[in-house]
Amino acid sequence: MKPVSVSVALAVLIALIGPASTATASTPLYAEQPQGIIPLPAEEHPPPPSQGPETPPLQSQTPSEPAATSTADLDATVAAQVRHTDVSADGTHYPAITALGDLGIFDGTDCGQNRFCPTDALPRWAFAVWLVRILDGDDPTPRSSRFADVTGSPWWEPHVERLAELGVTAGCSTNPLRFCPDRSVNRAQMASFLARAFDLPSGPDPGFTDVTAGSTHSDDINALSASGITAGCRTEPLRYCPTTATTRAQMATFLHRANVRHKRLESIRHSSRDSYEQALAVAGRLAPGFVVPNDCRPPPLDSPHWMPNAPRGYRSGVHLGVDFLCSTAGHPVVSVLDGQVVVAAGGYQDPTLREWNEIMAVAAAVGSTPPYTLAMVSGRHVVVDHGIIDDVGHVVSLYAHLDAVDPAIAVGMPVDAGQRLGGIGNTGRRAGVLRVPYDADAGLHLHWNFYVNGQYLGAGLSESQTRDVYAELFKYATGTQPPPEPGTADAGTSPGDPDVGSFSPRPGLAGPGTLTFSGHKPLDEPLPLDQALEAATRLSGDIVVPSDCRSVPLSSPSALPNAARAYRSGTHQGIDFGCSALEEPVVAALAGRVVTAVGDFEDPAPEQRSRLLDTASALGATPEYTLVMLYGNYVAVDHGIIDGVGHVVSLYAHLDTLDADIRPGLWVEAGQRLGTIGNTGTYAGASGATHAQLRLQWELHIDGHYLGIGLSDADTRAVYTALFADESG
Repeated sequence: MKPVSVSVALAVLIALIGPASTATASTPLYAEQPQGIIPLPAEEHPPPPSQGPETPPLQSQTPSEPAATSTADLDATVAAQVRHTDVSADGTHYPAITALGDLGIFDGTDCGQNRFCPTDALPRWAFAVWLVRILDGDDPTPRSSRFADVTGSPWWEPHVERLAELGVTAGCSTNPLRFCPDRSVNRAQMASFLARAFDLPSGPDPGFTDVTAGSTHSDDINALSASGITAGCRTEPLRYCPTTATTRAQMATFLHRANVRHKRLESIRHSSRDSYEQALAVAGRLAPGFVVPNDCRPPPLDSPHWMPNAPRGYRSGVHLGVDFLCSTAGHPVVSVLDGQVVVAAGGYQDPTLREWNEIMAVAAAVGSTPPYTLAMVSGRHVVVDHGIIDDVGHVVSLYAHLDAVDPAIAVGMPVDAGQRLGGIGNTGRRAGVLRVPYDADAGLHLHWNFYVNGQYLGAGLSESQTRDVYAELFKYATGTQPPPEPGTADAGTSPGDPDVGSFSPRPGLAGPGTLTFSGHKPLDEPLPLDQALEAATRLSGDIVVPSDCRSVPLSSPSALPNAARAYRSGTHQGIDFGCSALEEPVVAALAGRVVTAVGDFEDPAPEQRSRLLDTASALGATPEYTLVMLYGNYVAVDHGIIDGVGHVVSLYAHLDTLDADIRPGLWVEAGQRLGTIGNTGTYAGASGATHAQLRLQWELHIDGHYLGIGLSDADTRAVYTALFADESG
């Protein structure tokens, strides 16, 4: 197979994913996860506090002018910069170091060739370089410095001056004014620098036992904690270690989290997706009869980090739901409303720490969480479709990080409000990956998402507005307000009332066509043919036909993308490779890392399946989780970011079985077997016709959209003919 060339911007990403790969990017969405120990996110896991002086001498930190790189030397430079040899993919800080390194933030500040020196203390001059590049997006223009000890025209002098101009630093001493460039940045100073740079709001005192209230940096430390950037250095007792020098690895993680949070808030300020008034009206309409999904502790309405819209820097994403904290594994998780189970993913296995970090590094480089990565970090989870509710729209809820899904919970079954779905756990989280025992600080909690018309409730709202919306939603369930008398205007119509029916199809608010997955806007226009052809041609040298049972059905428009799927009011997103026998192998089309592997799917009864499809018919579109149900047993493989193509993901659906070793995190080569042909997720599968409609549905997604989206039949055929040109001869 012909190798795929990799640009400087993408070289790091491809190296992270594994051995030379090619590939695609996302499709369906799921939940999404926080990271950390209760009550705050803990992703640092720092080494023990230094036993030496507060400002240890710096080693291997000699500033050096960034070397100019000519185009001719580019390929060699890329090979050298692909990975810092002293930064392990097993490390907590690996995704942040990779993401910022890919942006050029560390250029000229490395401690040696291909070395990052993650445990060394970070000097103030290097901190100035990193922070200014993040804030301004570039190096500053030459300028002289106001500081007496920033002399001799070092290349980083403009960065120090720019940091002062931004009001982040006033220096380390006066008379004369000095910056102390070689002194390290301790954790207290780091808090104040970041609070000023990113305008972090004040927050409650988290209870650090080594931070004195009212001291110089205490307010900024509280702000850093409230913003989810740090959880401290120790628990039992909770400590911050304010005088300990900040290591280079820790600073990379702090800066990455702060930057992700800042970018998210900027997008919220310009967002118009959900109005405050609309979200409040929806919450008020649903409050009667609403049940809190976990009663271990009250909803964390006063803790923005555990609420929707909070940044999740570790995966370059945003929190979509509410985290119900708990310290008891298996504590009941229940349905918030009447509905019908549409996803019951109880067979999930956590990847290894190295695999987890490499997948998170892809998200960091992409700048958002790919949907199938979001599915992975949901762990064991259940999705309930509550149907179309009058004056609200189509309502779906998701319950993630479960210890286990209850055995009785199956796809298609109806559930009542308050019915148990599973138990509290930490699957899909770093604690689960690390196999943290439940009797330790395991961060047990339920992650709960609530979707209305394909978007999580309160998307784009401020912290105070989000709190108001969810307080309104929970006001009766938590006893904040007494329940309204039946039949009064305030009581409204409960989704479970017999006169309404919990999910009777009624006209909804969705537009025509297949619903896009959360985080991806609908395309205003089809992807241009020339771009799709270029992507197909670039991938053709490495692509492997995922099933050789029959030839690629290029002459059959109904088996190709963009074909109408009237039974679900949607559009086909991939290719159907027909087959006449079970046990025929399905193989990976490109090398990459498995992110989703569902092998325990059980088809619902035909009438249960039809009921969910009736909702799609009323909406005029296929809800995303209904689409997931229709995949049956399936595998999604993330192939990383490919030069000239984008982020690539492939999906293999309707499998009869998955091979025993296929699991999230596993690296697979092109042509490696994933499972066998089947018909799970199809009407034949639901009807018990084992040998009917056998086929592989294979999808190739680039930057969140299937290849060829919106093209004509002829153009779609041309694109996939180019994609499989080398295989078909």
